[in-house]
Amino acid sequence: MKGGIIFMPYKNGKSAWNFKDLTSKTFGRLIVLDRAENKHRKARWNCECQCEKKTKKTILGQDLIRQKVQSCGCISSENNIKRSTRHGQAKTRLYNIYLGQFDTLEEASEARRQAEIKYWGNER
Repeated sequence: MKGGIIFMPYKNGKSAWNFKDLTSKTFGRLIVLDRAENKHRKARWNCECQCEKKTKKTILGQDLIRQKVQSCGCISSENNIKRSTRHGQAKTRLYNIYLGQFDTLEEASEARRQAEIKYWGNER
């Protein structure tokens, strides 16, 4: 093997002198596991994504080298979530409580208590 190029025979016995072995290399979040069967005379590789799902995909070698494919789709999903999220607090309890002009829940609670004393007299 010289410079990452190895001899790889085709099924018909002809050789591919410019074959690049991508095994165990990383492209984005994808780790190349092994060689898959060619499709339309193009090299394909079995890859595993390093995300939580550990998804396995078969990807064209040229797409890996040209960085057209860098994950199982998880990067795109994460970017969509980031793009559509303004503050990241939408699912928290505090966000779901309307605070009006107050910045914190404590300030809002104290203002309510003061208002109840003012309108109903003694503390309950």
